[in-house]
Amino acid sequence: MALLTALVAFVYHLPQVYKWLLKPYYLASTFMALVFLLVRKCPGICENLPSQREDGNSCDFDWREVEILMFLSAIVMMKNRRAST
Repeated sequence: MALLTALVAFVYHLPQVYKWLLKPYYLASTFMALVFLLVRKCPGICENLPSQREDGNSCDFDWREVEILMFLSAIVMMKNRRAST
């Protein structure tokens, strides 16, 4: 019953969630994140990108990009943990 209640509440508030997520800020951020991943991993495009990797493989993330992604994911995790309490 608790699962059904949560599902009904989610469906009930879905239009408000869509209204919140369809703001230009969230759309642009999502678009830029997806384009970054697509450009970095697409074999035809990533071969022409500069890379600071020792092996010269520009289709993989270098250490600096991995550090940035880990730092940002830790910040998002901390914000979400703080927001739920």
